[in-house]
Amino acid sequence: MPQLILRSPAGGTSSSPVPSVGEGRVGCRLSVARLPGPPAFGVPAGPLIGGWALGRPVRRSVGEEAGPAGRAVGERAPIRLRGVGVLPGLLQIREYAEALIRAAHVDASDEQIAQFVELRMGRQQRLTGDDPVRFATVVDEGALRRPVGGVEVMRAQLAHLREMARRRNVEVSVLPYEVGAHASPDGGFTVFRMRPPYPLAGFVTTPAGNLVVEAEKAEKLLQTYDRLREVALREKAAVAFLTEWETRLE
Repeated sequence: MPQLILRSPAGGTSSSPVPSVGEGRVGCRLSVARLPGPPAFGVPAGPLIGGWALGRPVRRSVGEEAGPAGRAVGERAPIRLRGVGVLPGLLQIREYAEALIRAAHVDASDEQIAQFVELRMGRQQRLTGDDPVRFATVVDEGALRRPVGGVEVMRAQLAHLREMARRRNVEVSVLPYEVGAHASPDGGFTVFRMRPPYPLAGFVTTPAGNLVVEAEKAEKLLQTYDRLREVALREKAAVAFLTEWETRLE
């Protein structure tokens, strides 16, 4: 079975099947990292998957190399994330991530906070290292307006997001307020694709726990993502929007 390889700050890994909540099971096995203490925002305790716990969900197939002549990253990315309220963990700078985690877990020790931040920063290497994974996200305008960590941190975060959006393996789309009602009013989700014959899988975080779905249910999430992407600002328009908001913070 394919695996997502997740490493802790100390370099350790463990392996666990991924159960769904409700019906069925995801047809894959994950190698997961676990951390002691309370879960950090966007970092659930126990198995970590999707955009928050990124390993190597899929290898490129022949003829699927990135390039201007190929399809857009967002149309073939193995991981697609619809974020709400905050920016995706894979695209957060250290100060932004620490501010989120501290706000969500006021009782966590400095040591625990540092562990969670390091784990999040480590996962980001899958976007910038050798053979980087393709990642696409639709970011809500509200996440860009929220000054997490203060004005200086948010300005640096927007600059980082803008630079990441220029990478060939990353697509950052922005869902502006002017769109009005849209296809995902109930919140965010992650969809990830593995090599055949394993099914498409989806990951949804809820206040009551994390939900993993596959096959038809995951396909519905993918269709929802594609509908959001159709109305979102993409490529140069998205970068221009990010630049505008970065300028407003000066």
